[in-house]
Amino acid sequence: RSLAANPSATPELLEHLVSSNYDLVSHSVARNPSAPQDLLERLAEDPYAAGTVATNPSASGDLLERLAED
Repeated sequence: RSLAANPSATPELLEHLVSSNYDLVSHSVARNPSAPQDLLERLAEDPYAAGTVATNPSASGDLLERLAED
């Protein structure tokens, strides 16, 4: 989990960590301000991680609007 929360983690590493299918890891990646938009978009589809994506300062306005509608 600490790797998933590390703001210095590369997008490739974050992608790999999310593919592990561990909810706690996905939650940590969703919170990571270095997570790329496409990964945040994918995590927003996960009911477990969507609320955390909404708190990510790097989430785009469009993504936040979509999350607010759900």
